Amino acid sequence: MPAAVRVARTVESDEQQARRREMLLKWTFRLDPEAVEAVRETVIALTIRHRFRSDESDRSLYKQTMPYAVWCHRYLGRFDPDIDLVDHVLVDRIPKVWPQHAESSRATRMASLRRLRRGPQPAAGRRRRPQKAFDQRGLQDLYRGAENAGKYKNAAHVLLGLSAGAGLNSAEIVRARGDWFSEEHGLPCLYVPNEDGEFRVVPLEARTAARLRPLAKERPDERLFRPTARAYSSLISDTNLLILRQTELWRPFTVPRARHTWISRLLSMSIPFTTVCAMAGIKPGNSLPSDLVGDLDTPSTEDVFKAFKTAHRHTGALR
Repeated sequence: MPAAVRVARTVESDEQQARRREMLLKWTFRLDPEAVEAVRETVIALTIRHRFRSDESDRSLYKQTMPYAVWCHRYLGRFDPDIDLVDHVLVDRIPKVWPQHAESSRATRMASLRRLRRGPQPAAGRRRRPQKAFDQRGLQDLYRGAENAGKYKNAAHVLLGLSAGAGLNSAEIVRARGDWFSEEHGLPCLYVPNEDGEFRVVPLEARTAARLRPLAKERPDERLFRPTARAYSSLISDTNLLILRQTELWRPFTVPRARHTWISRLLSMSIPFTTVCAMAGIKPGNSLPSDLVGDLDTPSTEDVFKAFKTAHRHTGALR
């Protein structure tokens, strides 16, 4: 069974998990019986790893997934969640699997399959602990680790440069291409596209540009991060493990922590918060500004009054 399908540990008992499985096994489909049988266990495992809401919720997710899994098995000879549930694959295939459906119906199926891929989410009200930003020494150790990563040296530098040097998230890193690089106002920069085809601009420091630009010139029409890789769903975690085999200096690295470091550094340079949000692609509901506070210097009383007076001097609010 593919790694992505392993059932996560939850508060549910084995009996509860077994009951959910038995309920789904009774569900029948007007699809190729042989293909259904081939993918059934994988689809059930993907479904019941989610926190239980209701039988109807389980059936709905199962029912939305099965036609897609059967299509993959029929035309590709397999259904592998690590490959077949990646976003760009879903965008390409959903119209083929449901050609007669309206756009709104396809969007519903896309949402269900994305939810299936994400797996169980944290319980409401349970706050994660924000990852601490790297200090200067920690970053230097990571760059030394990248230099010692053997045949994965380029991949390590792309990972580190795009996260700690440009604030890209994991999904953006695996899509980043050489032609994203440009120059505006005398500075090197990245133009990062989103799912709607819109772009955000990310200015780069000279040292980050110097590390990444040679690779960008070599691969103007290719992905910068391991362009020959076949699957992208778990590519970053797999690459981290490969780099770790070369050097222990890489052990603290995670993309969220490196991106957190970049954002915190911009804020500590007094770049306005809204500007940093625009550069980092932060939108309402997808980030917690309070997570960054621990990595920023606490201003002195004098600095507080100075900032307050300066701001109000510009607006005239104290007159």
